[in-house]
Amino acid sequence: MLDKVEAAYTGFCVGLRPDGTESDRDYLDEEMRRLGQENLSDSTIRKKFRANLRRRLLRAALDDVAHRQLSARATRRQIRARGAEIQRHLQRAGLLRLVGGSVPFVGA
Repeated sequence: MLDKVEAAYTGFCVGLRPDGTESDRDYLDEEMRRLGQENLSDSTIRKKFRANLRRRLLRAALDDVAHRQLSARATRRQIRARGAEIQRHLQRAGLLRLVGGSVPFVGA
């Protein structure tokens, strides 16, 4: 399961879905718009930006893996719940560690 989440996470980082097609969302641009006119030369703003981007990418990756595991008729709420379940499972297994807003993957 960690491999699937890592593949989805990496894919979203470079703008690709796990199947190799181009993603229709640009998470980097979305996060830049959220920051607005804030100055990225400020280390506090950069830290906040990186943490938010990592968190959003992880959430998208978890949801993508969950969506593939559920039926095609699954609701958005069911997909989010399954994604949260996958995250908890990986954290309990020590494969995923969330520290201070960062999302590092820790291999077994």
